[in-house]
Amino acid sequence: MDPNAQVIETKELLYVPSMSMYLAAGSNPINDDDWTGFWKLGYVSPEPKKLLFSANDSCLFRTINAPEDCSGADCFPEVIISGYSWIHFTNILDNRCIPHKTLCPIIRSEEGMVQELIVKKCHYLTIKDFVYEVQSPQGSRYAMHAYSGEAPDLSSLVLPEGWSAQKRTLKEPLVLKSKNNDCTFTLLKDHLEQIYHRIE
Repeated sequence: MDPNAQVIETKELLYVPSMSMYLAAGSNPINDDDWTGFWKLGYVSPEPKKLLFSANDSCLFRTINAPEDCSGADCFPEVIISGYSWIHFTNILDNRCIPHKTLCPIIRSEEGMVQELIVKKCHYLTIKDFVYEVQSPQGSRYAMHAYSGEAPDLSSLVLPEGWSAQKRTLKEPLVLKSKNNDCTFTLLKDHLEQIYHRIE
């Protein structure tokens, strides 16, 4: 069994006008029945994600709308959307498609295409034992941290020309942190809705 695998699926909402991501959490998160077919003007709901990192060694330490000097519950203020509680956990600052596409779809990439996103998310992740990794022709590497299918899938993955994918054994835990302590990360999304953090 993958030591990083988590049984919890996350439910996320993207508010398109501001590119703000909300995570179902808090005192009244949306349930599975109401999540099916959920719709609200201005929002889109990406496929639920399964997490692929060690929860005991990872941390979301505050939401985007919490002050930097927050403590305890004040670090996770609830936002009510359609009667349910959410936390504002990510802002998408920029995105681009590889290969280049003038209209780059924010929700789903096409086969043979990946989408690179610059996001603000105040967390760090730890991946242990092995990692699902993709690499660009320029040598940039990205570690998978979430997926949408039954299991991480590299065999069905269609990447841009010159890109590669592998499952790699780790000699020591891989800790993914914001380099400048400003909560900014570079992510990658493939056409299978698998999400990666840039390593280098």
